[in-house]
Amino acid sequence: MGLVRRGEDGSFLELRKLVQSHDLILEEGFDQLCAKLLNSLRVQPDEERVERIVRNELIVTYGLYSDEFDSKALAREIMSWWERN
Repeated sequence: MGLVRRGEDGSFLELRKLVQSHDLILEEGFDQLCAKLLNSLRVQPDEERVERIVRNELIVTYGLYSDEFDSKALAREIMSWWERN
């Protein structure tokens, strides 16, 4: 399965808005994170897995420190959003 790209899925835009609401990274940086999250959720909707993706992407890809964000809270919010949709 290929990565979901912007415009191919309404869920992508909804998830992007949710991630943006945390004011963590520049707007254009959300696409890669959202694509990874959506692909993971579609394969296996698991909160721990979502948290690992969020934490790893924000630290490794975007250079944030772990004390600059709450990966558990964001993962819970993402899972709640996923279950509602």
